[in-house]
Amino acid sequence: MGYLIGDVLAAVLSGFMVTKSILLIMGLLPIISFAWSLISVPRVSNGRRQIMGSVGFERRIHNVELGELVTLYSALIIFYFSSGIFNTLYPYGLRSGGLSRSWVMAIISVGMGVQIIGYVITPRMIRMLGGNARASSRALILRGLSYFLIGLTSTTPEAMIITGLTLYPLAAGIAFSTFYTASSVMVFERLGSGEEGRGLGAYNFITGSAYLAGSLASGYLADSVGIGGSYMIAGAMLWVSSYLFEHMHRSEGVKNVLNP
Repeated sequence: MGYLIGDVLAAVLSGFMVTKSILLIMGLLPIISFAWSLISVPRVSNGRRQIMGSVGFERRIHNVELGELVTLYSALIIFYFSSGIFNTLYPYGLRSGGLSRSWVMAIISVGMGVQIIGYVITPRMIRMLGGNARASSRALILRGLSYFLIGLTSTTPEAMIITGLTLYPLAAGIAFSTFYTASSVMVFERLGSGEEGRGLGAYNFITGSAYLAGSLASGYLADSVGIGGSYMIAGAMLWVSSYLFEHMHRSEGVKNVLNP
């Protein structure tokens, strides 16, 4: 909701303020958030920290195989690299394809709005799809298909509006909220007790680097195969990531059979 409010607020402010002034105002907000967190976030006592650590240890009593971690992080790297390609190019692609700034803003906002709804229904979706790994796999199939079809059909402004109001909300809304929740839980479950901070730092570094690499590659890719072709390549990459999550789901099923 904060992201969507920021988008809308930036669009409104841009009507009567220069970009530099907007950036300065937005730059104050993280400082306010930091100060507020110092005051409002309670400290965790040593006793509660030990209880939380022991609970986390019991939940992770079986060691995670190195191969499973490699598969998980490989799938995440592919996902964020693909997302870096698409998310960097998409607003530009809409604008260069003939859509007005208002239409670009509307399409991105609809996607964010559907994403908010997606987070509400995500727990139910994960249960229906059969767990975190299977839900991640299915969400990536949907997101990849949306990317691919957007790249295949977005040849006119009218087509871009249609796909932007239908396929893009599926990719950025329902598919992303489901994947992000399910995959994040999978990462958290595999963090060793007492190593949560270091593990999350490594996770954010790896995924952030993959996203940055995808963003940097997007320009070169667009020059080589065009913007639509770049969307399609990004979609195909997500199917590879989906396969890896499906492989993890099957491995979890085998473990459950062997260790009921």
